[in-house]
Amino acid sequence: MSFEIDENTITPKTSCISSPIVELFSVVQALAVPNHHEFLHDFIKTILNVLDDDSKSLLEKIANFPFHGLQLYQFILEFEEYKDLNLLIDKILRLEDHEVISIFTDHVLNKENYRQLINQEILEKDIEEKFPWLFKESIKEIHPILYETSWFKQEFCRLLKEINQLPLFQQQIQTLSIDYQDANEIIEAKLKMKNALDVSQELMGKKFGRVFDYQIFIFCPSYFISPHRLRIHNEKMNIVIYDLRNNLFQLNQMGEEIISTLKVISDRTRLEILRRLYNGPSYGKLLANSLDLTTATISHHLEQLKSVGLVNEEKIKNTKYFRLNDAQLKRILQLTKDYITNQGKDKL
Repeated sequence: MSFEIDENTITPKTSCISSPIVELFSVVQALAVPNHHEFLHDFIKTILNVLDDDSKSLLEKIANFPFHGLQLYQFILEFEEYKDLNLLIDKILRLEDHEVISIFTDHVLNKENYRQLINQEILEKDIEEKFPWLFKESIKEIHPILYETSWFKQEFCRLLKEINQLPLFQQQIQTLSIDYQDANEIIEAKLKMKNALDVSQELMGKKFGRVFDYQIFIFCPSYFISPHRLRIHNEKMNIVIYDLRNNLFQLNQMGEEIISTLKVISDRTRLEILRRLYNGPSYGKLLANSLDLTTATISHHLEQLKSVGLVNEEKIKNTKYFRLNDAQLKRILQLTKDYITNQGKDKL
């Protein structure tokens, strides 16, 4: 008897990097949609004041793209270039129009689709019906890419160069160098305890719907990115770009504490117990009688409330008294507010 065993023993390559190119793309999006980046108000205002009219026109078009131009990060994924801007720009400028379209749409619109569309052999509404996830409302949102492709390619590359040459941008990148290093060290420590896919999912705060046998994992902190985390991937590579301003692992732990506590108090009986304990300490039998429940049932609810720190227990002689932990209640309510309003980072 003979056996043939085929095992995939290839360990994926994992890198934690800081990338000025990722930051450039993030700044472009911040300039296009400044209301999503209130913390960058002064930075954005200063840069917009020095950009020429052509650059501002381009930014207006990017602002109208679905997801406000997050698709542009696909060029980083395509060329795997994180450091050398001139090299990336050279590769982008060498692209034919249909290749630009293909990369921008994550290879959904191919050369044939593009040819048919340009030659009016296929209607825009047919593309909308076939690939509805590419657009928020209609294909008109990406008209600058489809019908002004060469112009867009040239102007986008020029904009990247223009921003990169600004002293304000370079100074900010230099100032953040220690923060980038610290963020990378946090992820590297996590990767010693967990595999790269698990760390990616934890950073993104969810399980991935589409997963491949990735050969490369890239983790890249960003100061300018909004939303606070972004995943781009193909069958070979998985890149997670995350907000270095937040320790997202601790932020996720904060979220889990909020969820656990809210699950406990979502029960009407437990909520009523807290309301009664707010007026002063009580004991199991009295609570049971007032709520028309058995002592055993009340004990179960009290244990649940104790498990999330909302109730404290004190034994006086032979009787167990329970009191509301007012400090913990105020803490969890404030924590919930901070999390929802994105002020949680100040608590980490």
